[in-house]
Amino acid sequence: MQDQEVIEAPAKIAPGSARRTLKLLASYLSGRKALVVGLGFAILTSNGLRLVNPLILRSFIDAIAGGATGSQLYRHAGLFIALALAVQALAVVAAWLGQDLGWKATNDLRLDVMRSCMAMDLDYHKEHLPGELIERVDGDAKTLMSFFSDFAIRLVGSVALMAGVLVTLFIEDARVGVAMGAFAAVAAFFLFKVALLAVPVWMVNRAKAAEFYGFVGERLAAREDLKSLGAAPYASSRLRALLGDWYPLRLKANLLGYSMWTSSELAAGLGTVLSLGLGAALWRAGTISLGTVYLIYSYAELIRQPLDQLREQLEDLQKALAGTSRTMEMLNQRPGMSYGQADLPAGALGLSFHDLSFGYEAGKRILENFNLDLEPGTSLGVLGRTGCGKTTLGRLALRLYDRDAGLVELAGRPIDEYSVEALRRGLAVVTQDVELFSATLRDNARLWDPSIGDEAILTAFDELGLGEWLAGFPLGLDQRLGAGGVGLSAGQAQLLAMVRVFLRNPGLIILDEASSRLDPATEALIDGAVAKLLKGRTAMIIAHRLSTLDRVDRVLVMEDGKAVEYGDRARLAADPESRFSGFLRAGRSGKDEERLAASEGGLV
Repeated sequence: MQDQEVIEAPAKIAPGSARRTLKLLASYLSGRKALVVGLGFAILTSNGLRLVNPLILRSFIDAIAGGATGSQLYRHAGLFIALALAVQALAVVAAWLGQDLGWKATNDLRLDVMRSCMAMDLDYHKEHLPGELIERVDGDAKTLMSFFSDFAIRLVGSVALMAGVLVTLFIEDARVGVAMGAFAAVAAFFLFKVALLAVPVWMVNRAKAAEFYGFVGERLAAREDLKSLGAAPYASSRLRALLGDWYPLRLKANLLGYSMWTSSELAAGLGTVLSLGLGAALWRAGTISLGTVYLIYSYAELIRQPLDQLREQLEDLQKALAGTSRTMEMLNQRPGMSYGQADLPAGALGLSFHDLSFGYEAGKRILENFNLDLEPGTSLGVLGRTGCGKTTLGRLALRLYDRDAGLVELAGRPIDEYSVEALRRGLAVVTQDVELFSATLRDNARLWDPSIGDEAILTAFDELGLGEWLAGFPLGLDQRLGAGGVGLSAGQAQLLAMVRVFLRNPGLIILDEASSRLDPATEALIDGAVAKLLKGRTAMIIAHRLSTLDRVDRVLVMEDGKAVEYGDRARLAADPESRFSGFLRAGRSGKDEERLAASEGGLV
């Protein structure tokens, strides 16, 4: 499915909106017509052959009653076996094609939902836990698996099979055809009504499942803190409470699903009684043969099969209607921030803040009437205590958040005039908590961009002075890292992040230094890499080490969301009355723990 394609639907879909569900189905199957046609042929042909076998058995029984010879009976038996084998072979083909179609369609759906999720603002991700989003991306898609694989085709096949049975019965005896047709219509209507009862319950159940997995994901991520601080019992009690809330919803949804099975079994039993009663009455009246009695009974059982399939498909429809509502809500959501179409110029970018105000929560401003002009190619070191707004300033420069008031300019233009692609291409960030993946060094450096070859990656390592560091890995670029960057320290993770930035060659860099202590070797590597990164680029460095500030052109000291000191680094260092000079004296006297005060947390 194309990125630009949007399925039109309201944010919240009514539980009975099967039309929108079928529209979603059609949109994801439209590009796989060959698979759909093949699956349809296999199912419809198989159902057609099922109509023939009872006719063969009717002829076989009547032939026995009429004293037919062995060769004639053998022909009937051979034809019956051949058709039965063909039906089973077609069933295997249909199952294989259905699974292939279902997986491909739902994988496309997962990809589209993931893209929609990744395009959302950070405000959205603050409100929704990672585990919840995983459940929305994967769990809801799973509920649509059977629906996408063969729902529509099997539904059509079931209806076609039932219609074929009823037409054949009507030809054999109009009374039987009318009676069985009325029975099938009432049974199908009743099953459909029962199915709709469960849709709202399944919607609530899916929402509760997302909440549960969001809770589990968050607690697993914080497992070390929970154990070390003795908070594991509290997490366990909250888990039990969530399960206690979820269990009755899940039970109710399953019981309503089982009611479908009970209803279909009841309908099947009534159909059997009706067919045998009609057959016996007509046979006693001498209007039909014994073989036709069996034919009526067999076709009643054949009607049971589409009713069973209809039950299964309606159970899938229950879940699909619930899953579709949540899935289409994800597909149709849009970021709160709007972007323009402008592209960023090449080279170093100027950065300006004019009367900037911002707060993560209403009424709680982090920055208030903040002003700053940073010329292209200038490097800025930002200092201040925790909560003063250093990291927030970097986030606004990257437009990870939108300002509440004021203006942010890049290269002399308002930042919201640029396209999101231009901003992500022309701006880069090295965070305190670098996200590394369970992949090779190569893929962690280029982030799976196939256009970046090994030569470019090796050049980046060498240009940043990290060639020897890379050589320390036995497998080089093929060295595999564990999940979360297991095997690298925080400082080494930042080195790898700097390689990522160098490969992109951005015009503006935001560097949020690791606040943890570094060993001398890693610190020297970071200092050298930072010096290389600053050349020809505009940079904002949220500094935690005094040595980093030796390379910046300007220094900004922040306090309570305001700039309390700003100027040339050399001039401020020489001024004994400046705050920056005080930081330097504290560092030289061994009080580097003040460390320019740790930042408020890494950039996201």
